[in-house]
Parts: sequence; C-alpha cells; structure tokens
Amino acid sequence: MFELNKAYSAKELATLMGISYQNFRNKRNLYESHLKKFYQFTTERKGRGNGIYYTLTHKYNDFIPYKDFANATRERTIKTAIVKTINKDNRQTGANIACAIANDDDIVVLKLADSTLTAYVRLNLKDFLTPEESENGNSFYTITDTCWCYLNKNTNSYQVMTEQEVKELRKYFNAKSESEEFIYSQFKDKMISREEAAKQLGELRLNRFAEGLRKFAEKHNSNYPIKVPVYQKCAFYNGKYKEYQSLE
Repeated sequence: MFELNKAYSAKELATLMGISYQNFRNKRNLYESHLKKFYQFTTERKGRGNGIYYTLTHKYNDFIPYKDFANATRERTIKTAIVKTINKDNRQTGANIACAIANDDDIVVLKLADSTLTAYVRLNLKDFLTPEESENGNSFYTITDTCWCYLNKNTNSYQVMTEQEVKELRKYFNAKSESEEFIYSQFKDKMISREEAAKQLGELRLNRFAEGLRKFAEKHNSNYPIKVPVYQKCAFYNGKYKEYQSLE
C-alpha cells in the first residue's frame, strides 16, 4: 500500500489513505495525527506549487483507514463503558446505561448525540447476548433474571418493586406470563421494534400493557414501572455454561 522512503504529494497520500484530497486539506492536522499511529514520516515543500510532500520512513503497524479506526475506537470505548456500568449494577436497561455513561470523559470525546449514544448502547447489548471468543472459552452475557422496578432518577439506578406492588400491577394488564411482560419491556427500551413486539404479543395485548402501566403510574404518582434485565457474564464449558465470578 504505502512505500517507505518514497515522497508522496498530499493528493497521492490522501488517495492511499482512502479520503478525498479536499477532506485531507480541510482536516490535515487530524489525518497527519492519524497517520502517525502507523508510520513515522517527514514533510517538505517542493515543486512548482511549493506543495507538501510526505516521506514515510518507518512503519509501526498496518494502516487502518481513519473511518474504520474511529468506528473501532468508538465501539471499544462504548463496550468498555457498558461493562463498567454492569459491573457496578447489573440490573440495567439500554436507556439507563446510556444515561449513566454519557458524561464519562471517554464518551464525551466521541461527541455523540444522546439519541445516537443510546442507539449504540442498545446495539452493543444485543451483541453481548451472543458468544464471543475469550481465553477461557466462549464467553457471553446472559439475562439470568428480570424484575419489576422503578427508576430512581437521583441515583440513576433501578429500585426493585415489592411483591405486593407487582401483584397489583399485574391486575392492570392481566399478563399471561412473565415472558409477555419482558417482551413488552424490551419494546419500551427499544431493544425490539413495535412490529416484533406486536408479532409476539398481538396489537391488542401490546396496547393493554401500555394502558395498564399508565394507570398504575397515575394512581401511585410514580415513574412508569419497567421490567429490568439482570445481566451476568458466562462461559461455555463442554457444551454447558457457568457464571463467571467476575464480570471483568
């Protein structure tokens, strides 16, 4: 791709880096800084237009285009923040995790809108529920339990409802099973679409859940209750899985 000790014009370098020359000119400092992660280089002005030429003198790593590198960095940063949040409190939803990490220094520098960050968190949570390779075998996060909760906005954490409160709540929407309750909660947290929820529950039952939760919240002057997943990291051993002692 790049040749060492060969002088490249800015236009040639931009092409090799996979970006337009205009983009390179407008954000030269950004792309030069990115190139330094992979190559040592010198610059000099020469030619009729006194343009900048780049000579790559040493290779550190295989070059990764800026867009791919930025995307990979973003994904790694968000996943790390999610794991830290789950380690602190593994009773979580995508929306709450996004709120909890929004002001972390590593997240702030990504300059993501709140809605974009929440969308990325939800996508990563879905990935967490599938196996991934690790030195201890195939590891993944699994939802080991669910519980009805209120969101405590002061502590940004979920407060588990009492058995009596849950019993009363269920009278409002007459759920046939806890799995139905969880499907609705996944829909409310936008982990699944309305179409997916309606396909599993039916449109009528979907509306009944919404109405029941609204009435319960109005009666108790509270936040809407939500059925919250409880996450745990696990690993496969001989076709079975067991819980890790640590979520790290």
